[in-house]
Amino acid sequence: MKTNVFKITRAGLLVGALFTAATAFALGEYDNNLKKSFPASPGGKLVVDADRGAIDVTTGETDKVEVQVFRKLRGLSQSRADEIFKAHEMTFEQQADLVTVSAKFQGATGGLFNRGGSGLQVRYQISIPKKFNVDLKTAGGGITQADLTGTVRAQTSGGSLKLARIDGPVWGKTSGGSISLTSASGEVEVRTSGGSIQIGEVGDNVFARTSGGSVRLDKAKGAVVAETSGGNIEIGEAEGSAEAKTSGGNISIKKSHGKVTAKTSGGNIEAGEVHGDVVAKTTGGSVSVHLTGQPKADCHLETSGGSIRLDCAENVAVDLDAKTSGGRVVTELPVTVAGEHKSSELHGKINGGGPVVCLRTSGGSIHLKKKVKRIGDGLWRTGKVSLLRRQNCNGRLI
Repeated sequence: MKTNVFKITRAGLLVGALFTAATAFALGEYDNNLKKSFPASPGGKLVVDADRGAIDVTTGETDKVEVQVFRKLRGLSQSRADEIFKAHEMTFEQQADLVTVSAKFQGATGGLFNRGGSGLQVRYQISIPKKFNVDLKTAGGGITQADLTGTVRAQTSGGSLKLARIDGPVWGKTSGGSISLTSASGEVEVRTSGGSIQIGEVGDNVFARTSGGSVRLDKAKGAVVAETSGGNIEIGEAEGSAEAKTSGGNISIKKSHGKVTAKTSGGNIEAGEVHGDVVAKTTGGSVSVHLTGQPKADCHLETSGGSIRLDCAENVAVDLDAKTSGGRVVTELPVTVAGEHKSSELHGKINGGGPVVCLRTSGGSIHLKKKVKRIGDGLWRTGKVSLLRRQNCNGRLI
């Protein structure tokens, strides 16, 4: 009796192995690629609306828009693969100078999509004239755009944006990747929920926001707004105002010709050459600001967990209101003192007075230093320190 059971079991295993081998042999990898070409002249527009897949757009001296779509399926039978390829509807259209490429499954979220269409891999390789406008959208892949003269719009829900030198405005958005832009001559607005943002030189205003990474901008000839909930912010130069906000990192602004607003809950703030008003607040670090120009409105530097350092050019005229509850106020600036002298407070006028500079800290000292201009090169350096005043002041790191 036991022998019969063993024979039956062995036979069942053999049949199962043969069935598995036959099934594996029947399944395979299948490609279904498409190629379209359209005449085009400089200044036209390309629109891509894809339900999935990476989009790679190159440019050159051409009078055509050439579209290649690479589609692949694995682990299916030939008949099943053909069925899915057919259900994945590709549309190519041209109206005057507008070329449109779109893709979606028939029945949207129905049968074929749920039973295997989600395994479809798609990639778009598109070539266009260098002077062109693009509007690129995909729900599942990265977007790459080469050097271009025109307007760029790029949006994806599941990949990174990599944009080269764009002679025009840029708008970009992704929910799951980083954003990089080499340069742009027009206004830039980029957003991501899950990656870092890196931007080179921009000839206009910049708005950059991320919830999960750092933000870096080399230079903008307009105003700058940079926001993140989980990283550092670094701005090289802003010819307009500069606003930087983060909940979990440091802020560095090397040069600004307008108002500076910097706020963080978990890092240091450093503003290099500031030619305008300053508001800098942090609860977890120090504050360092270099006033190289005369502020037109009141300035506020505050921290609860560090020191404050303020460097002023020789001609800056302000009313000083400095106070600390965790250190001393030390100055090398000539201050006309008002009120009682204390080591933790300093109130008075610098160069006859002007807008109020309010310095407050609960966890460190306040240092006021003189900036003198180096003859011939236009650079700024800190002058020799002389401790002229030590009085009560509440402020941040400088």
